[in-house]
Amino acid sequence: WTAWQPLRGAIPASDAPCAEDECAVSDVGTAGACEACGALDHCTHVTSAPARDRCICAAPCDDERLGAACEVNADALSETCPHDGWKLLPGTSNGGLFRCGSVVDGAATGWYGHCIDAAARCNGVRNCGDGSFDGQDELACPFVAACDWPAVARGDGVCLECVPEDVPNCLDAAPTLDGAACECMRCATPWLGPACDVSLAAAPTTAPTRTTPAPTARTALSDGSTGVAPA
Repeated sequence: WTAWQPLRGAIPASDAPCAEDECAVSDVGTAGACEACGALDHCTHVTSAPARDRCICAAPCDDERLGAACEVNADALSETCPHDGWKLLPGTSNGGLFRCGSVVDGAATGWYGHCIDAAARCNGVRNCGDGSFDGQDELACPFVAACDWPAVARGDGVCLECVPEDVPNCLDAAPTLDGAACECMRCATPWLGPACDVSLAAAPTTAPTRTTPAPTARTALSDGSTGVAPA
């Protein structure tokens, strides 16, 4: 036995789109091919998850429903947090999850072991635990959920990934560090820069030609000489 083991059997070749490149935004990979996402109930704007493995809703769900695909009722009760939920402080949300409970004087309180979809935060429904009031969760408080990376806000609550068309002359776009806009990772030739607005095809600047003027009689005799060779 060695650390390196040979593959037993050939790997089947494929010329399907997903075998050569990532599926486009709003497409998912299925059996080696890319298929466009169809409609989702209670959703006005459908897109694909960043992993291109499922279709999700890119806008707030109708009828105050919850879940990435609007598949959860608005009054659904919270459940034990998944792995990612334990990274959140109680009473906060990120990555599509809200962690129930709150932090008081440095200690967690309430149903802080439970999580619910992030859209449940401040939705006017008591989703955490047994339905009792739980910290910062259930009141109709002012709260605007941020888009989860790598999606960028497009207005009206819609969150979509960056596509090349978001930046002129761009082949591959991604969110800026603050997630507020899109910038280009790879510009089309001959463009460069985060906004692909600098062209290498601009006319080159002609280097100045240095010329030395011919000497005149005045400059030749300026050292006081007579200009006559000595005998």
